[in-house]
Amino acid sequence: MIFSGSVCAFDFRHDAIVTGNLLRLRDVAALDDLPDFIRMRVRDLVIARVSKESHQATIGFATLRAAARRRAPVLSRYTNDAQEGELRLTIGRAEDVSNRPSLEISCSLIVDGVDKGQAIGAGDVKPVPCPAKINRGVVRYDTWARTTYAARRLARGEIIAAVRPDPSGFVAGQTVLIRGQAGAVQVQRQVRALRSGQYGKPIAVAAASGAAFSAAPVTLGAPL
Repeated sequence: MIFSGSVCAFDFRHDAIVTGNLLRLRDVAALDDLPDFIRMRVRDLVIARVSKESHQATIGFATLRAAARRRAPVLSRYTNDAQEGELRLTIGRAEDVSNRPSLEISCSLIVDGVDKGQAIGAGDVKPVPCPAKINRGVVRYDTWARTTYAARRLARGEIIAAVRPDPSGFVAGQTVLIRGQAGAVQVQRQVRALRSGQYGKPIAVAAASGAAFSAAPVTLGAPL
């Protein structure tokens, strides 16, 4: 049985904060899925220069893709042309970013309770304006899994620093459905996503037996 895969493309983040006037690829893009030798070459690639004065800006993903490809042609194989939208960028001095709550683009309200250790999905939060004081340090981000987890029980209605799971994708731990080919027969299988991702893109998954492999989920499945 063969589950097809493809070259892993990286996505740009929807929000980023930088503290200098150089915008590097690692500041604005999730590069974990790139081959190691490519990631190490391009992570510090400068793709734009920004004003030193504190402000906010938006940059379209198409503009970022073009800048990345222009400065590192090898990235033409790895940019996700299907990703639409824009980056919301906050630029400021380090002391501004750490001390000024006004630089928070938005915060997240817990729609329903989230248990400690649970992955936070798109349905668990909604964007709201930031109050004068918000609870920080109540979530943890797993870089490899590309997933935000609750560090403690999060109560319904609690406002925390912005968490923005992809509303069109899935989060680590969810059951997803994959399809493959066994000769002339198409088969489907339920597995557990080990990383957050988007449908149709290869991701690390695990079968009920615990065996891990890479496959492209097509939809959510029933809990294993």
